[in-house]
Formats: sequence, structure tokens, C-alpha cells
Amino acid sequence: MVNAPHVHFNISHAGKYIVCIVSDEPVGIDIELLKSADLKIAERFFTSDETEYIMLGEQTLRFCEVWTMKESRIKREGLGLHKPLNSFSVFEPYAQERLAYHKIFQNNEAIGHVCSTKQSAPSVRLIDIGTFMKNIQF
Repeated sequence: MVNAPHVHFNISHAGKYIVCIVSDEPVGIDIELLKSADLKIAERFFTSDETEYIMLGEQTLRFCEVWTMKESRIKREGLGLHKPLNSFSVFEPYAQERLAYHKIFQNNEAIGHVCSTKQSAPSVRLIDIGTFMKNIQF
């Protein structure tokens, strides 16, 4: 931001869920609906250790977990999907800085992660859309 270069934010949405994070450093966030894992996508776009992790447990949850971690990282880096998803693993340390992934939301419909260099999880505040809309000034 021009007038506040120390303020960084990121937004994501999926279905009825919207997440936003504000930080004093680059940060990425992603939320996805829990939907059936497509293992062909995992084999094509994920690293072998990520694919193995998905295969060893509840595949839908683990697939979406890895996906939101990967997407939060590329959003943090500001590269969008220009950075190939299989060019890094969410389970390997990042060479240039210590990145941390924090699960910020999970229920039976969706899961969300944040990627930043902060080792402690961000505080999360859930606001339903009705409350949000009542407080918006148009």
C-alpha cells in the first residue's frame, strides 16, 4: 500500500466463506471447500512427499490441507499460480526464511491456512455475513 508500506493483507474465498488477514509482513491466506480429492491432481501438481502424505490418511482432508498451504505460500510470495505448485513442498523448510503454516479454520465444509514467517498462529475472528453487512457503510 502506498501510504502504509508496512501493512500487508491477503484475501481468499470459497463457497460461503471469506477469509482476510492483515499483517506487518508479507502474508498469504487460502480457504477451500472440502471436496473429494483428485489424486491425479496431487500426482501432477504436488511433490512426492505431499502426495505420500495425502495417501496415508483421510485423503479429502489431507488433499485440501496441502492445497491451502501451497496456495497460501504462493500468495504470500505474490506469484499466484505463476509459480509451479510442484516446485516446492510445504513440508520442506524454505531456504531463504523460516516460513510457518497455520491452520486458521476447519470444519466439516472447509479448511484454511495462513503462510508467514511468524511462528505463532494469528488471532482469528469469525464474523457471520449478517453482522458484517450490518456494519458496512455504503
